[in-house]
This record gives sequence, C-alpha cells and structure tokens, in this order.
Amino acid sequence: MRSGPQDGEGPIKKILLSLPQQDKQRMVSTIVWARPHTGIKNQQDFIRQAIGELCDRLEAEYNGGQRFPDVAE
Repeated sequence: MRSGPQDGEGPIKKILLSLPQQDKQRMVSTIVWARPHTGIKNQQDFIRQAIGELCDRLEAEYNGGQRFPDVAE
C-alpha cells in the first residue's frame, strides 16, 4: 500500500458497516488465526487494510496505478 497523506492520514470519518453474520464470523476467525502472520489484531485494522489493498488493485488495473480523483460526497 502507498503511504502518506493520501493513504489514510488525516481526519477520521466514521462509517456504519453492516455485514451478513457469516462474513463477520469469517473475518473474526481470519483475524484470530492469521494474527501471528499479519499482525492484524482487530476488525478495524483488518477492514482498513482490505480497503487499501482493493483500492490499490483497482487503481492499478483501471487507472494506471494512480489514485482515482475524489468525488463529491
């Protein structure tokens, strides 16, 4: 993942995330079993890393590796 201000630094914006129970349980189990290998200790860090990795992949695939322009919220 990239580092720097464009990569998660700055103000935190809270969001509400709803998941099917089986996805939530899968995430929790993955965090616990993979912790020795990943160092990820909580759901928030897991989700943040997953978002960063997917954004990186899609930016590489569809935008020449550059961050997509911001859109209005």
